[in-house]
Amino acid sequence: MTAETEKLTLHCCECSREIDESAVLAFRGAFACEKCVRKYYRNRPEIELELQEKRREAIRILPEYRKTLEKLAAKKAASNKKTALIAAELQHLKLVCIECGTEIHVSTAFEFRGSVACEKCVRGYYRERPTELEFELELRRRNVVSWVKSNRKMLEKRAAKR
Repeated sequence: MTAETEKLTLHCCECSREIDESAVLAFRGAFACEKCVRKYYRNRPEIELELQEKRREAIRILPEYRKTLEKLAAKKAASNKKTALIAAELQHLKLVCIECGTEIHVSTAFEFRGSVACEKCVRGYYRERPTELEFELELRRRNVVSWVKSNRKMLEKRAAKR
């Protein structure tokens, strides 16, 4: 088992409190604490039987839940590794601002008019609308990496021509 899923951190589906794995109960397709389950079944005489049944169900479900978490953790680790490799490759890619023609780095580039631009040009474009400026800068900075990934071949061809 991975270190991330050795000790499961479970939360009650009703009150969102952390529940120890040994005290978890299956409830409404998720996990709940005993207090919430007791509250739900408070007027029923068979409450102790219900709690025992919910505990047995939780014991049966936990191994499947643990396997699912391990698979998700493995996928996330693989995705993070792949993203890190792509980001490292993109750092060496030289970009040219579509507006002023200066060479810019991926970390300082902004998506702009179907290509990339420097911060000076993007700020100049939005100088008449200062309320939109910071939002647009943040949005365009986030979008540039995905834009560069999808248009990488075109950018490399452009760089080779220069």
